[in-house]
Amino acid sequence: MRRFPLTYACVLSVAACSPAPNNNVALETTDGPPLRLILELEERLSRDPCLKDIATMRREYRYGMRDGEENRELIDISVQEAGWDDLPGGIYVKGQSNFGFFDSRSYFAAFATYHIANDDLDLWACGDNAAGDQSIRHRSRY
Repeated sequence: MRRFPLTYACVLSVAACSPAPNNNVALETTDGPPLRLILELEERLSRDPCLKDIATMRREYRYGMRDGEENRELIDISVQEAGWDDLPGGIYVKGQSNFGFFDSRSYFAAFATYHIANDDLDLWACGDNAAGDQSIRHRSRY
């Protein structure tokens, strides 16, 4: 009988620490990638063990920018630990592409590129931002 309250308290404390899924959508632009495609990409990304908790993170989707030109055949995806730099979780459809950069701070980050014509999703970096090059799986194919 004494074990039940302790076990119950442990379960409650673990549940309270887990971030809640956030699938709210915020549009920075009305000319971004289609939401239907973004939701498909979310599902595909969640299959990767590194992004199994993607619904609790901040996810940004934008058309690609290469050599100073917008490329609507590419969607650049940035995933970041929610709450870092006071940025809330959820799905954000953004304007101009900016992959960001690795710095010395420790937080979760991932980067991917989706090539629309090839239906190729390239998750090229995933892990602790402070690890820098150690978080890069391979050079981006796109």
